[in-house]
Amino acid sequence: MTLYVEWMPVYLEEKRVFYPAWREIMEKHMADGQNPSWQKTVLDFCSKESYALARQTYCLKKFRTAIGRMTNPKDGDPLGDLAREAFPEFFAKGREELEFLLENREIIEKMRDEGDKEQYIGKFPRLKALYEMIQEYPKDQERTQDFAVLLQETAGWGRTCEALKNMAAEGQCRFHGLGELLSKDDFPKKSDTPEERAAEFEVLLDEGILRTEYKREDVLALVADYRKIRRMRNRINHAGNIKKKESSADRREMDRWIRDCLERIRNMKPVETMESGEQR
Repeated sequence: MTLYVEWMPVYLEEKRVFYPAWREIMEKHMADGQNPSWQKTVLDFCSKESYALARQTYCLKKFRTAIGRMTNPKDGDPLGDLAREAFPEFFAKGREELEFLLENREIIEKMRDEGDKEQYIGKFPRLKALYEMIQEYPKDQERTQDFAVLLQETAGWGRTCEALKNMAAEGQCRFHGLGELLSKDDFPKKSDTPEERAAEFEVLLDEGILRTEYKREDVLALVADYRKIRRMRNRINHAGNIKKKESSADRREMDRWIRDCLERIRNMKPVETMESGEQR
């Protein structure tokens, strides 16, 4: 029972009953101390909204890393990793902005030696807009009122990169083209029943967040059954006040569900295999 709940998600992902389009995000942001298996989280908890938050968090970390590398010429191309991402289109806007900064590094560095920094940066409207954004979204959420003071504090290449990297997440999302800052507080109500979980999972397939090599109806049936089995497992393990007779009946029902699921999984074949068999 516990073996099924804990390890079946890993097996189903390896069998490609479900698998993520962007694996790195799932591996890094769909596992935690309570659920160390990202496959388990994806199978039973992940929603379109939680994935969007994880993707945004992943992209922000990648951009912060890239900005950190921009201050160290020994790191080679600081933006190279962004171009090698599985879905580079999510990094296109932010990469363009960082490329612009790199192209204007000399101008930014020279501002350190300028007496009237505000007048100096006014000659470069796009760069000025960057410092205005840093002013609007400070790390400590307390806006610096004097723009001249902000320019004094951020003058030079290293300080500008550091200020950009430490800008509040809302501002970083705007600068890098990642949309509005997402929050768990904005998530819809979590799915409860097996049927609700199957519907939630189907959205992940519809959106291309998850993929499968099997018939969708078979996959969704397994998703619903997994929710049902996990809930029953928790009920049996944690309900010490359940009568022994009732608990035994629950376990027998659980064993039957698991046997049925295992039998269906053994008989499942990838869609391409089925289609080629029909052609022959």
